[in-house]
Amino acid sequence: MVFRVDKCAETGVSLRYDGHLHTIRNAAGTWDLRLELEQLAAGEIVGVGSVTTPLDAPHDGVTARLIASGRVGTDGTGVIELTPLAAAARNVIVLAVRFAPRIDEQEPVVSEVLAIQGLPA
Repeated sequence: MVFRVDKCAETGVSLRYDGHLHTIRNAAGTWDLRLELEQLAAGEIVGVGSVTTPLDAPHDGVTARLIASGRVGTDGTGVIELTPLAAAARNVIVLAVRFAPRIDEQEPVVSEVLAIQGLPA
């Protein structure tokens, strides 16, 4: 499954999923999230990722590694907390998302970003 969505749920972000990696970017270009997610039993979500923010130019940014944790609700929505690995890194980022229906044992697929906390608009 490969798809792209622009301006998810009026959050001003674009979402791309290439069958393995979720890429979420804001319209202003001030941050870029990349996530690899896995679903465990009972709807628990775990994963790894990174957030990149630019310094002065579009291609010389600062990247922080993240650990993802969360849960999928029975209605297909969920909350994912992204915690930086480095203690001095940025704050926890919280994503409210909608997941695509799961087929067999596939990885969880974020189909919509409903809200974001911890990153600039």
